[in-house]
Amino acid sequence: MDRTRIRDIRIGMALSQERFARLLGVSLQSVRRWESGLSRPLPLIMARLEELQRQMPGSETGKEGATMRDKPRNSPGGIDIDVGLGGLFKGIGGLLDFVSAMAEEGKTEGSRTVEKDIMGGKGKAVYGFSVRVGLGGKPVIESFGNVRSTPSGTVVAEVREPLVDIFDEGNEIHVIAEIPGVEEKSIELSAKDDILTIAAEARERKYRKEVLLPAAVKPEIKSQSYLNGVLELRLQKR
Repeated sequence: MDRTRIRDIRIGMALSQERFARLLGVSLQSVRRWESGLSRPLPLIMARLEELQRQMPGSETGKEGATMRDKPRNSPGGIDIDVGLGGLFKGIGGLLDFVSAMAEEGKTEGSRTVEKDIMGGKGKAVYGFSVRVGLGGKPVIESFGNVRSTPSGTVVAEVREPLVDIFDEGNEIHVIAEIPGVEEKSIELSAKDDILTIAAEARERKYRKEVLLPAAVKPEIKSQSYLNGVLELRLQKR
């Protein structure tokens, strides 16, 4: 789904960018970035947008089944699967409900993950999100797994994105990443300016993620440990 379609959905619902952001449970800045082509919605939000589009008068999306199918297709970087809101995303549940429940229970962080076998059990779709309450009570949402949004639809990629938590601790940045099922020697790390790249590969698993850090850091990893599938790093700020 490109920026024009996102804008068309919003205008078709006669909503301002601010009201559209509230409907989706995201920030106004996120909507502006989508419509400017500077970023793309998370797969969970993308599925919600596709649902809204199907509900619009005269929409042909529902007839054509524009979202994921349970057969291979020529989609770059992955395989289309039939999960949709009735499958994978239904298993995750509503993002807004999840955030509301966290607030009611007084929690400051939480996560939810769901997996689904595809291709007759030969593959697995993994998608999840973590929510952490940031400054001013604003939720910070981080997605992980191997489900991706592409211009041609939502696909399952061969490479998973690990769940990553970032903590700004004065002169250092503390990074915790969940990378189960690999050996520490297979983990590759690269830090440049405010981007940390994490990659790892095992026999049946591949991980890769570019993490946006809250500040620029030195390229050297100050400290590193890996235990029970959890990688911990400390980076020195510039």
